[in-house]
Amino acid sequence: MKKKVYISGAIAHYDLEERQAAFQMAAMEMERRGFEAVNPFENGVPQDAHWMEHMKADIALLVGCDYIYMLNGWELSKGAKLELDVASSCGIKVMFQNQNSDEREYACCICGKTFTGYGHNPYPIKKGGECCPECNKQVIATRKQLAKGE
Repeated sequence: MKKKVYISGAIAHYDLEERQAAFQMAAMEMERRGFEAVNPFENGVPQDAHWMEHMKADIALLVGCDYIYMLNGWELSKGAKLELDVASSCGIKVMFQNQNSDEREYACCICGKTFTGYGHNPYPIKKGGECCPECNKQVIATRKQLAKGE
């Protein structure tokens, strides 16, 4: 069975036809590499629907995937940043366009150890940076306490 990869990138405030073409090219590239591509342009929501409706449908598609593929320019998109945070928090592996994620190293902003791949969002323990899977357990515990009002 093929691994599923969700395509993520900037859409709003850009030429829609150009974005559709970019996402379709990315989907074709992922399928060429042996993945089953999940394109948010095929989320079943009418194109003129509110952004929140698209995000609800897109996140539902994302959590059913094994990977997320971040297109160039993703950091300019509120939705793509949210999708990356959801993917990282759910243990979905991250790939970036034009970058081999297996070769990337990062230092955990909490414990300082070096890891390969992509880390997790360290908020609320730290603002910015990436934390390792072990420190992410502490982050999630803190988030749960905050959600309970503790």
